[in-house]
Amino acid sequence: MKMPCYLVRDLLPLYHDGVCGKETAADVREHLDGCESCRAALNALDGDTGAEGQLRAEREQASADALRKVRSDLRRKRLLPALLVGLAAVALVIGLVLGFRNYARGVQLTIAPEDIASVTLTEDNALHVTMQDGKSWTAFNASYRTLRVDGQEKEIVLFTMYVDLWSSLFQDGWTDGEEAMLFNDLLDETEAVCYVRWDEWDQVSAATKTEGEGADARDVIDGDAVSGLLHTMWER
Repeated sequence: MKMPCYLVRDLLPLYHDGVCGKETAADVREHLDGCESCRAALNALDGDTGAEGQLRAEREQASADALRKVRSDLRRKRLLPALLVGLAAVALVIGLVLGFRNYARGVQLTIAPEDIASVTLTEDNALHVTMQDGKSWTAFNASYRTLRVDGQEKEIVLFTMYVDLWSSLFQDGWTDGEEAMLFNDLLDETEAVCYVRWDEWDQVSAATKTEGEGADARDVIDGDAVSGLLHTMWER
């Protein structure tokens, strides 16, 4: 920004004495390069001494201080909008992350049978399922069922598992990590443990009918209707 003559004339004593700021001196020098009258005024300062010169120097120092303050205020005013934009961008990113997390926790992904490493029965009769290394799970559903195929019946444990999208991307599922306990005291009559994919669980449930009443009630699966949907993971 080119400085006007009246402002340069006020600053000349400071410039002459070398006490004005670097930025101010550069602006004055730029003006002097193109203004003969102001150069003449600068040359006249060589003979300006005494109280009048001191008074003028003090006045010009005050003008220089005022100019620096104006420039400082302008810089702050330019910085504030940029700062506000930056804060708004950070808030937007945080909002997007939180929104995606809430969404992703509601997306239930099917766990494939090959993601399950094994199903084992411990000495204390607890039934455990172990995931392959690096695989995670969020929740499972397990229940006793009777599987009927061609008139033959077999008592089984039927279970399914899923992992939510957030856990599959950023964490290992529940705190017990790779292992889940389906039952802590498996019934002696259980002959096998079968896994059903989460996205096929409703189809298997639709093929299940409750027979009997009260204590004698049992859930019977039509084996022909679920052919290929049950994956045997353990047999007694």
